[in-house]
Amino acid sequence: MTKILSYGEVLFDLIEGEAHLGGAPLNFAVNCSRLGADVKILSALGADNLAASAREQIVQFGLSTELIQERSDKATGQVSVSLHNGQPAYSIETDMAYDYISEKEALASMQHDHFDLFYFGSLAQRNGVSRDSLKRIIKEIRFKELFFDCNLRQGFYHRELIEDSLNCATILKLNDEELPIITKLLYHRNMRVAEACCALADTYNLKLLILTAGSEGATVFHKSTPYFVPALPIKVSDTVGAGDAFSAAFAINFLAGLSPKECLEAGNRLGAFVASQRGALPEIPQKLKEDCSP
Repeated sequence: MTKILSYGEVLFDLIEGEAHLGGAPLNFAVNCSRLGADVKILSALGADNLAASAREQIVQFGLSTELIQERSDKATGQVSVSLHNGQPAYSIETDMAYDYISEKEALASMQHDHFDLFYFGSLAQRNGVSRDSLKRIIKEIRFKELFFDCNLRQGFYHRELIEDSLNCATILKLNDEELPIITKLLYHRNMRVAEACCALADTYNLKLLILTAGSEGATVFHKSTPYFVPALPIKVSDTVGAGDAFSAAFAINFLAGLSPKECLEAGNRLGAFVASQRGALPEIPQKLKEDCSP
């Protein structure tokens, strides 16, 4: 069975007054688990009511909470989400429990573990504690693939963080809004899409670079060759978590040895379904699980 470790923020998206459990690493982990992988989520919560709710829901999603740490002096992560034509805008609270993930606690629980894939993003690296823990875990634990899902949020990133992440990643996933930000940050100039993607893949020796563009479809660059799949026509409810679902289906199929195009098609199917539903983690019909699994 495919083994995956997902690292980073577990938080609540507050959408129009309703609290929805989320955070890209958790969304990714839940969807990978639903598609048949053995997944562990490494994060930190507070000791508050939201933390209790998060732990209960994580168990209900079929994931273990053994690597969910407690920070009694910090609050569980929260994000206010406002929707504009189904597109989310985020207001992210700072100094949250997930900013203080301890590698000592994690490594003590994973001394003999190895994984097929390690998933991480940029938000949980905004604080030096969780960022240093991530670096140590990558150094100490064996992973076949390292999947960097940019997820740029609210200025919580900088050049060194992005470069360090790219230098250890084998797979990069970003969207069409993040691409010009990253290329301007790293190359100090505007670049055409294909040029920018090939430059990133070459500079950082990436196996795959995945570029999603919402209703314009998705492209994966593999050995400088682009493979494109158009988006599926859907009625968007909200896109919160859709990119994470896409990443999960793509990763599961890639690890199973499917072609880049087949991985894109699986990612598009699951991402489109989540975008058509409310919240980041809607129930997935069994038929869709089968269609998105390798």
